[in-house]
Amino acid sequence: MAAAASGYLISRWVGNALGANIGLFVAALVITAAGNGYARWADRPGAVIRVPGIIMLVPGSNSLRGLMTLVQQQSVEAGQEAALLVMNIVLALIAGLLVSSTLVGRLITRHGVWKPYLVGGAAVLTAGLAVAGTLHHDTPFAFV
Repeated sequence: MAAAASGYLISRWVGNALGANIGLFVAALVITAAGNGYARWADRPGAVIRVPGIIMLVPGSNSLRGLMTLVQQQSVEAGQEAALLVMNIVLALIAGLLVSSTLVGRLITRHGVWKPYLVGGAAVLTAGLAVAGTLHHDTPFAFV
């Protein structure tokens, strides 16, 4: 649950600051690094962390919105724009997963130290949950 919340929150915060695609990239990077660290530390599958964190970032709703726009508005241009948005989301997720798996795996193999990556991932997760706990029903949408 924490991985799912962290993936979403990281994507939103970084996305608001630097752009949606960069937000998705950073979220995928952090979640994959946390999953790899968990796999090395706990000797369990890293997918336990990766899947819930990444599933919140998957562009399923954007794909459906694009298809509905194409069908309802009978506009190929609107459908192409939605399809391009989905493709950008998918590419950002793939890039984040690839870079994170490669970098963290090499660092752990080179130095034999995995605890800083695990502690760093846990700190990011904790910070995300702490900030999410400050949200209220009247919080402006810009801060969500």
